[in-house]
Amino acid sequence: MKHFDYPQLPEELQRGLNDYCKFWEQGLKKRANAVIREIMKYYDTLSEDVYKEFISIVCTEICDNHVELFQDYSLPYEVSIRLGQELFPFVNQGALPQARWHCELFGDLDEMVSIYQKNKDDFKTARILMLRLIYLLSFGAHHFPEYSCLENVSELDEAEELGEEILKKHDIDVELQQEFRYYIKLHRLFHSWNGESDFALLCKRNGLEFNEIAAYYYK
Repeated sequence: MKHFDYPQLPEELQRGLNDYCKFWEQGLKKRANAVIREIMKYYDTLSEDVYKEFISIVCTEICDNHVELFQDYSLPYEVSIRLGQELFPFVNQGALPQARWHCELFGDLDEMVSIYQKNKDDFKTARILMLRLIYLLSFGAHHFPEYSCLENVSELDEAEELGEEILKKHDIDVELQQEFRYYIKLHRLFHSWNGESDFALLCKRNGLEFNEIAAYYYK
C-alpha cells in the first residue's frame, strides 16, 4: 500500500490519511476509523481547490494508475462519501474523467453503458465497460447448467452487441477478448441445449472448458 506523499495536499491531511493506513495495516481498525473520521472533518474545512486536487489524486492513482492508496483499493467510507458527492454531478453530462471515475468506483452497468455511449472513443471507458460485461456474463453463468442468472436472451444479445462494438473500436487486451467470447459462446450453447444431455460433455465437444460449480440447498 502506498502512503500519501503529494506536495499539492496539506501536510495535516496527508498525515491523517497516512495514520489511517498505518493503523489499518496493523489491524487496528477502530482506531483507523476514528482517525479517518477526524481527518475528513478537517478536509471539509479546506478550500474547493484542495477538494479538486484531492479527488484528482485519489481517482487518478486508484482508477488510472492502479496504485493501492488504501487497503485492497477499497475507499474508506468517509472518503467514498466525499468522492461520490463530488463526482456524481458529472455523470449525466458524461464528462471525463470524472464520470468514468464515478462509474468505476460507484456505478452500475447501466450507468457505465450511458457514459460509454457519450464517450465511445475513450479507451479507458470502453475497457471498464468490457470488464463489467464480462462480470455480467460470468455471474449469469455461475449456476449453469441448472439455470441462467441473466433475465432473458435479449440481455445476452445486448451484451454481445455492445462487447463486439467495443472490440471493433478498441485494442482491448487479448485475455479480456478471449474471456468475453468464451462466456458469449457458453451462454449461446446453454440456450441451445435441450436440458437432457450432459452439458459439460456438450461444452467439451464444442471446444469449451466448463466446470460445474456445486450448489447446496438447505431446508
